[in-house]
Order: sequence, then structure tokens, then C-alpha cells
Amino acid sequence: MGVLFEGYKSYRDKMVLANISGRISNGEKIGSIGSNGVGKTTLSRIIAGLETPDAGNIEYTPPNALIIYLQQYPDFEPDASVYEELYQTVSKNSDLYESIDTIVKKSLHQMEIQESLWGQKATSLSGGPFGLHLHYGWDRDKKVLNSTAPAF
Repeated sequence: MGVLFEGYKSYRDKMVLANISGRISNGEKIGSIGSNGVGKTTLSRIIAGLETPDAGNIEYTPPNALIIYLQQYPDFEPDASVYEELYQTVSKNSDLYESIDTIVKKSLHQMEIQESLWGQKATSLSGGPFGLHLHYGWDRDKKVLNSTAPAF
């Protein structure tokens, strides 16, 4: 699994990514560090396929690679249960080789979340819905976990 990217990106008159290129290989963990507005989130969104560069391209190996993008400030449904929140994430990121219900249940078991908690609000979990999505993304095979959340 890998990602190869190159290109340029600007917003209005401001160039945020100029002549950037790189490769993320299977198993690598990378981080981007920089001041506000230098293009860290833009690069993450391009890698996730949520934005396109003004010029250049992005290649995934394999072409159907699973990219899981966790936003810094995600829009969570405040009343969604643990099961419902993960179901929404899986349905957006599933290759549909397995049923979404099967993937959700398997993932919740792998995360060691007791079935008695599946109906609780996701916001009641330690880490909340973001933590739930992070654990889901971390456990998936053949993926790039892409997050714009700050790390400390």
C-alpha cells in the first residue's frame, strides 16, 4: 500500500502547496509540522481525495487503497449511539466485501467495546466519537489513516 503525490495548490492568490512531492509507503507513519495556513490540512485532504491539486497528481497502490480521513473538527451527530456512529464511518469507507453490519460488529469487538455499550451515545466514550473513529481507522488493513487533529 502506498501513496505517491506531487503538485501545486492555491486558494485565491495564495499558494499553499508549491512543487510538493512525496511517497507514503506501507507501514510508514508521517507527520506534518508547520505554522497555520502553510498547507498541512490541504495536503491531508488531497491525499484523502477530498480536494484535487491545481496541477499534479496522486497515485494509490493498490488503486483501491482505503484512505481514512479524520477531521480536526468533525461533524458528529450528538445523539448517535456507538453503533450508529461507527456504522456511518464504515459506510463511507467500506469496500463492501463484507456487509457494513458485519464490519461494524467485528470492529467493535476488536476494540473490546462491550455489546452493552453499543447503544450508548458515542459522546459518552472516553475520547468520544473521534476516539471511536481513530480506533476504527487504526485497525483496518490496507489503509492510510489521515488525520488533521493536533497531536501533543
